[in-house]
This record gives sequence, C-alpha cells and structure tokens, in this order.
Amino acid sequence: MILPVVQHERSEGILPQPQLSFPLQIIRLFNRQERFEDSDPWSPQKGTRTVSPPDIWYLIAYDYLVDFPATVAALSSTSRTFHTLLRPLKFRRVSIRFNTSLASLKTKSSAQRFAEKIQDESGIVNHIEVMEIGCHTLGKPYVGVPAVDDGAPPNARERGTFCTILSQPYPKLKRLALSIFRDSYVFHIPADVLTALLSVVSIQTLQEVSFVAATMPPQLFYSLQQIDTLNLRSPYLRAKPSNSVTTTKCAPRTLRIITVATVRELFPHNSPHLISLERLTTLDIRIDQRSVGVYVPWSFSSCHSTLINLKIFFDPWHRFNQGSDTLDLGKFTVLKTLTLGFNLSRSSPRLESTAQQLRLVIDALRTVVEAEQPLKIEFVSILIDNIKSSAGWIEILDGLPWSHLKTLFSPEYMPLCWSQLQEVNISVAAKKKNALSSSNRALLEKTLTLRLANGSTNGLFRVLVHGGTDSVEFD
Repeated sequence: MILPVVQHERSEGILPQPQLSFPLQIIRLFNRQERFEDSDPWSPQKGTRTVSPPDIWYLIAYDYLVDFPATVAALSSTSRTFHTLLRPLKFRRVSIRFNTSLASLKTKSSAQRFAEKIQDESGIVNHIEVMEIGCHTLGKPYVGVPAVDDGAPPNARERGTFCTILSQPYPKLKRLALSIFRDSYVFHIPADVLTALLSVVSIQTLQEVSFVAATMPPQLFYSLQQIDTLNLRSPYLRAKPSNSVTTTKCAPRTLRIITVATVRELFPHNSPHLISLERLTTLDIRIDQRSVGVYVPWSFSSCHSTLINLKIFFDPWHRFNQGSDTLDLGKFTVLKTLTLGFNLSRSSPRLESTAQQLRLVIDALRTVVEAEQPLKIEFVSILIDNIKSSAGWIEILDGLPWSHLKTLFSPEYMPLCWSQLQEVNISVAAKKKNALSSSNRALLEKTLTLRLANGSTNGLFRVLVHGGTDSVEFD
C-alpha cells in the first residue's frame, strides 16, 4: 500500500527532518490528522495542506497496527475522529481475566468490567474476532474459572460474569482460547456454565478453538463441527463419547495436543473417538515413548492418506527400554513436512538415555526409507529441547550417534526414498531460565555442524541453536 502524503507549505531555512522508521511515520501522520481535524482540510482555501479521508486512515491502521492493540487504544484516545474510526480495531482482539484469589475480592476483574461494557454498548461484540479467556499467571496458584463450587467466594462471584460473556452472539468471532477448569478435582459443570460454553463454541464463524482445561464434557466436541483448528491441553477429560451413529463429531483440519494423557483419552483403544480424523491434514502431538510404536499408527489410522504435516514430540518415560516398538511413518503416504522431537528434561544428563531418545527418532526415520511406497517428504526437522549447558548437555550432544542419522540421507537412499527432500533442520533449544550464552550457542552449532558434515549430503543439514525461548503452548 502507498501511504497518503501529507503536504505542508515549506518554510525557508528549515532543515530537513531525519528519516523516521515506518511505524513512527504512521504515528506522525495520525498526529497531524488529529491537529487538523477541527478545521476543514478539504476546503479550497486549505489547498496547501492535504489530509487523507478517514477510510484511508482506517486502511493504514488495519494493515499496519492490527497486531498492536496498545497503540490502537492510545491513538483512539487522542481525538473523537480516531475514537470512532479505530473502534473496530480496538475491540478486534480482547483478553479477559478473572479474579481467582481471596485477595482480589474487593476489586473488579477485567472480566467484570468487560461484561458491564458489552451490556452498556452492545455493538462492541460485533467487532470481536479473537477472544482469550483465562485467569492465571504463570508461577502462581491456579483456581479455575468459573467455579463449580459456590462455596468458593471468588469463583462464585465470577461465575455469572463468565456466563454473560460467553452467551453473547459475536458475529465475527474467529479464534477462541479458553483456560478453564484447570484443577483435577472439578468433576461437575453446572447447567448454566455448560449452556454458555456450548453457546460460544457453536458460533458459525469460529475457525480455531484452544482449550486448556481439566474437565471437558463430550458435548463441547460435538458442538465444534465447523472449526478448522483445535488445540487441546487437558490431562483429565473425564468425557465419555456418544455411541450414537447419528452424532456428528468434530472434524478439524489441524489438531494440536500438548499433553500425553489427552491423546490417550481422546483416541482410546477399542472404543469410539470424540474427534473424527478424516479431514485432518496437520497433527501436532506429544506422546510417551512406552507405546508410541503401537499407539500412534493405530489411533491415527484414519488419516494415513490425508495427513500432510506431522509433528510428534516424544515425552521421556523413566521405564522406557530399547525393546519398545518403532513408530512406523511409512503408513502416512502423503506427508510433506515431518518434525520429530524430544525433551532433555532430566536434571542429571546421561549419554545413554539421551542417545536412546535420538535412536527413537532415527528408527522412525528409517521406516520412511523402508516404506513400500516412497514418500514425498520435503522438509524434516529434529527438535531437541531444554538443554542446559551447565549440566554438560553440549558434551552429551557431541557424543550422540549422529553418523546413524547421516546414513539415512546418504546417496544410497536419496534418489528413491527422499526424492523431494529439500532440507533437514536440527534445532536445539534451551528454556529462557537456562539460556545459553552466545559463545555456547556458537560452540554447539559448530560442533553439530561438524558432526553432520558430509560431502555426499551437499549441505542438506542445517543446524539451528536457540539460546533461550519461552514455553509457548499454542502458536
């Protein structure tokens, strides 16, 4: 988009202004608009001063400030024009938090203030496209919202607010994130709360839903028939699927599950599943090592011919042994991108256990080489997470059997088994609290690059070392 030009009479003797960054140029244009709004900038007498009409300003804001709600809120408070003009953007994405502690009883939560606002100004709900509802801060005790136990004062106070917010129509809502019922002791959901939940997840415009919850009734899944993306973190579903053949199930195209127990409860052996996988093209799951070889192929057999992007993170299990079955990737016949990862979360590093996890990845990749029909995978990524340089992880990573990995991508296999392969990424990351120094990052990257160097691979491997990252549940 070409930005509108604001023209002014040039005074003699004034030095040219320094070049501003693009965001600052936008802010300056907004500020000029505010100064001129009380006059008539389009009057013939004002020919030397041109200010773009409101719809142009809206396009600029929507294109360049849509991901900066604080900036939009600040600009909308500068003048009546911008207050009206930027109103849809100001409420495009809302983040709502509930009070969950006794100490917060005397103050209104952001949820209560928001509920009052949408009741006073009903038009606000027409602008909301993204809504995030939660109530906890990392590192602090979590209670859950809304409470099902009316004896808990803060939860009882917020329960009506929760139902009020979720019962609104939201005609443009596309993404919904709910962090609710996080405590495992919650067994029962009151009727009014369940009605409100079913109301919001049944909105036809919804494209993506994220649940972080301990209790999820099956009715929620049956109401998510229209969504494309479903993200779940729920260690205790306590939900029994319906055996009725007439019940239409949730059938997302993208499914992310970041807890091992959730995978087992959603896709149990020898019983109906809560989610249909017939449309699934992207799967991102975390699974423990003890049953990966049998569980994943069986549970996800219905998407063998549709899955394009597969990401599996192997969760460490202290009783894992080398005799466990291998994950057979050869069954997923249309894969394009494949990501396999594991977490180095043990406090005391051991070469044997770490090498065992890498061998699990290598064995899974070997099934691609041995598949009856060659796959057409284009990108392979191997993720190694949560390293700690102080605990000797760099030395351990240096000693892993990387030669076995290189063998799978040798000239012997490349033409037939990896005919479409463009790159193999080896990503190593540390958590933010255990961030690697720049020197350690450079050392580790150089070490792994040398271990993977092989003239026959023609630069196929690429090593990426991340010094310190936050834990992100759903991207």
